[in-house]
Amino acid sequence: MTAAVVGTKRDENRALGVACGAHALHDGYTDLIYVMLPIWQNEFGLGFAALGLMKTVFSGTLAGFQIPAGLLAERFGTAIVLALGTALAGLGYVFAGLSTGVITLVGALFIGGLGASTQHPLASSLIAHAFAGSRSLKALGTYNFAGDIGKMTLPAAAALLFVVLPWRQALMLLGSFGAIAAVAIYIAIPRFTDRDAAAPRKSSGKAHRHGVARAYGFPLLLSIGVIDSATNQEIRTIPVPDGPHGLVITPDGRKVYVSSDGASTVSVIDTRSGHVIRSIGVGSSPHGLAFFPQPGSYSLGHNGVYR
Repeated sequence: MTAAVVGTKRDENRALGVACGAHALHDGYTDLIYVMLPIWQNEFGLGFAALGLMKTVFSGTLAGFQIPAGLLAERFGTAIVLALGTALAGLGYVFAGLSTGVITLVGALFIGGLGASTQHPLASSLIAHAFAGSRSLKALGTYNFAGDIGKMTLPAAAALLFVVLPWRQALMLLGSFGAIAAVAIYIAIPRFTDRDAAAPRKSSGKAHRHGVARAYGFPLLLSIGVIDSATNQEIRTIPVPDGPHGLVITPDGRKVYVSSDGASTVSVIDTRSGHVIRSIGVGSSPHGLAFFPQPGSYSLGHNGVYR
């Protein structure tokens, strides 16, 4: 085995390790916010609108600065941008632990989202530089799996820390991991150049025939990503009687009515507090719900058919 081959293999391992580590930590930080939302609601007396604003600030900053993060990496290098982004992501949670009110908390989430915006574009491009052709499929699969590990591990670690520490101290401790990881990323990341990227293969008849199909690959992948990010997260669970089935929201958005066919009741949930404020006994096995145009009138029936 030549020295060049050994060096390439070493760079591949380092690239995969850095990308997977960064993905696990950043995705863990991203999902940690779901653990913190009910805590912040109770600590600062927030309504659902304020919680939604906080989540929007973090997620919007994370999404909006991904392209600028890529441009910065082109100019200053992936190592420094990804390392600083990781440090900022952790620093955001340190500041959140020090926050004294909603304004400082929103600022902390902005900082965290700004740092988190660097991971996906830079870590995935690191994999693309290190692995060529079909070998990149396994590497990308491992990279994506590492993110799921982070989503599971960091929120679970936070829940365990809350048993022995106040939430502020626990959050600052978890945030400090970002600084440690930033140093490790900067040291370990391989310094690829454009010349190191896999050279494009010569075109063939088969490649030409599939050229049109491949042109749709990126828009399709983008659509899948948007749908997945928009639907795969749960913010809060509100207990209701057995067998929740139908759901309807009042036009003013203040109440949610949930039918429970296992308990023959309809629960009324206040959207500001997230609590069940009333339980209405109805006939056996209520299913669908519908809101009548007449103020205060509802329908109980199968799939919301008016009765």
